[in-house]
Amino acid sequence: MIDRLIFLDFDGVLNRVDPKGFLIRNIDWLHRLPGDQLETSLVHRVASLATNLDAQVVLSTSWRETHTMPDLIGILGRHGFPADRILGKTPRRAVRGQEIAAFLNQHPRAARLAVLDDNDRGQFDMTAVRPWLVHTDPAHGLTRGDASEASRLLIHGPVWSDPRPADVYQPSLDMRV
Repeated sequence: MIDRLIFLDFDGVLNRVDPKGFLIRNIDWLHRLPGDQLETSLVHRVASLATNLDAQVVLSTSWRETHTMPDLIGILGRHGFPADRILGKTPRRAVRGQEIAAFLNQHPRAARLAVLDDNDRGQFDMTAVRPWLVHTDPAHGLTRGDASEASRLLIHGPVWSDPRPADVYQPSLDMRV
C-alpha cells in the first residue's frame, strides 16, 4: 500500500502575507491567541484534502520550532482540523527540503506526497522534494487551484519509495498501485 503524506507549512499557506511578511488579514495583536494568524477557510482546505484522500499531515512549518506538538495540534484544531490526521513534524536541518527528505528517510514507506509551501529559496530550498512541491503564492495562501494540484500529486504523483540522501531526489515514476 502507498501512503499519502502532506507536508504543511503555515505562513503563506494557511494565511496570507504581503511581500514584506505582514499578515494581510487584520488581527488585534493585543488580544490574539496562538494560531489566530491562521485563516479557517485555508485550514479547512487542507483538512478536506487530508480527510477526503486519507492522507496524513507532517508539519514542516517553522512554527514547530516555537510551539510544542500538542500546541500545534490545538491551534489547528481550533480551526476545525482533525487531530487524527497529524502524523508528526519534520526534524531540524539546514534547509526545509532536506528536513522533509530526512523525515521520509527516517520513516521509510512508499508514499505519494504533496509539499505545501510558499517559499523555495535560501533556508527553504526545496531541491530535495521539488517534484512534490505545491508552491503557494503567500498573498493568497492555499488556493483551490493549489489544492487541486496537491490532490493530483497525492493520487497520481511520483512515489517516494526508497531512503535516499536528503539532498537528492529520484522520484519513481511507477504510477501503478
